[in-house]
Amino acid sequence: MVIILYVLDALRADYLSCYGHKNKTSPNIDKIAEENVIFKNAFSQSTWTRTSGASILSSTYPSVHKVITLKDTFPSSLPSLQEELKKNGFRTIAISSMGNISPDFGFGKGFDHFIELYKEKKVMSKRKILQTKHVSWQNYFKSESVAIATAEDINKFLFPFLEKYKGENLFVFIWSIDTHAPFFHREPKLAKFSSPSSKIFWNNGRKKRIRRLKNIYQDMLYYNDYYLGKLRERLEELNLYDDSFLIITSDHGESFGEHYLYGHGKVPYEEEIRVPLIMKFPGSKFQGSVEGLVQHIDIYPTILDYLKIEKDNHFIQGKSLLPLVSKKEKRLNQFVFSETQLDKDRPKYISLRTENYKYIRIKCKLMLAGYIKLRMPVLRTLRRSLKNLINYIKYLFINDQMLFSLKNDNQEKNNIIRKEKEIAEQLKSQIRAIYKENERKSLSLRKGERRRRKIDKEIENQLKVLGYLD
Repeated sequence: MVIILYVLDALRADYLSCYGHKNKTSPNIDKIAEENVIFKNAFSQSTWTRTSGASILSSTYPSVHKVITLKDTFPSSLPSLQEELKKNGFRTIAISSMGNISPDFGFGKGFDHFIELYKEKKVMSKRKILQTKHVSWQNYFKSESVAIATAEDINKFLFPFLEKYKGENLFVFIWSIDTHAPFFHREPKLAKFSSPSSKIFWNNGRKKRIRRLKNIYQDMLYYNDYYLGKLRERLEELNLYDDSFLIITSDHGESFGEHYLYGHGKVPYEEEIRVPLIMKFPGSKFQGSVEGLVQHIDIYPTILDYLKIEKDNHFIQGKSLLPLVSKKEKRLNQFVFSETQLDKDRPKYISLRTENYKYIRIKCKLMLAGYIKLRMPVLRTLRRSLKNLINYIKYLFINDQMLFSLKNDNQEKNNIIRKEKEIAEQLKSQIRAIYKENERKSLSLRKGERRRRKIDKEIENQLKVLGYLD
């Protein structure tokens, strides 16, 4: 059996056509979803990469695994999905296009092979100067020469493994960044929604600029989808597809000016925490659409449950989704929970979402001067618009607690926390219970292992261009 867990970085669910986008942005993913299981309400545990990756591979909330800030690394004493599968006879392979998901940050443990594409000579030979002021939110970075590995590169490195280990039990963990900024056409001939020849200039009008970025984003998704289709074709040629267990998701979404926010790693509104989740079980055993709430931490226990591997990992906090896909249950999770804090000097974002309500808490310890210093890049992308700045500060400082009725206000515009104090208190009480349990679990992890060592230059350069480091 081949298990493939494929993560598309920064892909928000509502941009896939199988999740309702008006354009045909993801025909190959759509086909897989149509033939198998699509989860309509799937959510991440964080709004940025490293934290989400740790939750996916450990089935724990961020305040358990502690991979929360830019300085944190995956704890070596925390059991992981790949280690569990390796113990049960699977050969384990990781192929990552993203420096945040690398052995430097503790993600290498349990993998027989870990391919860091941004360090591979075949990829580095294609490195280019990215004019970031034209193609990214992060226009404040200097242009860098950096290797941006693509979905085509992923396939080129993956296919030989599929051929070499055909007949063995194989777990492949893939991290693609073709839907992550910088915004540019990976392959002009696959541009369907925007012209590769036109540029994004930051002195253009805001609406025009955002529209252009959204169109390029669709092309970036279409490109990644195309090579996902090629992956399916290769699996079929090797007679591996029918018996494969394929899981497609993203680590978080992306903001395009909703709530005056851009990019990701910020407030856990729907555009940043709602993610696609599609599962193809061996033999396409299950089909259909699942409406109930699910979250990243449910992936790990679902795989174990399907393989009938006994859970001896007491850290696991997710639930197997087999009762949902087999239609024995309609609902498993009463809520989904997220935490985000890129740095101890930046705001901490906490959310608890039920089917009907979402509670958001923003904890901010910044002085205004520090805020301006840290947030200057954001202010520039907002073109120092006073109106947008006032609203942004309002969301971070005044609305430190928010409650939204998702049935009546799915765009999360109307904060009803003062009107619905009882509901807010119920959700806050649930958060307190979660943190109590998280603290109990995290205490059993070895202390002093969560901070990373100095990372190498190639990862550092990539993370700068991708917007994670100053």
